[in-house]
Amino acid sequence: MNTQPKENIMNVEQAAEMLDIDVMTVRKLARSGRIPAAKIGREWRFLDVDLIEHIRSQYQSKTDDSGKTCSINAKARRIGGSKSSTTDKQYIEALGLTTKRKHSNTTIN
Repeated sequence: MNTQPKENIMNVEQAAEMLDIDVMTVRKLARSGRIPAAKIGREWRFLDVDLIEHIRSQYQSKTDDSGKTCSINAKARRIGGSKSSTTDKQYIEALGLTTKRKHSNTTIN
């Protein structure tokens, strides 16, 4: 005797009701592959266990993949970028540009 639970095959309307979303949204998600589905003929079919697993995979986690708590207060050291003086010098040298000394601000009375 088989003791495994039977998987229910659902159509778009049944999947939409289970997910509590619009039928057109279910079709769009199935077409894009964002929810597990199979197109049999002209109709999309869904397994209830696949949709349940998909919903569970959408749960928000407070930890990253390594199991450590994420910190949003961490500061990264800035390296390179358009404001980097090293990068500016490299561009100037590569382009063969000559630079003039900047004039200091003066006030005339």
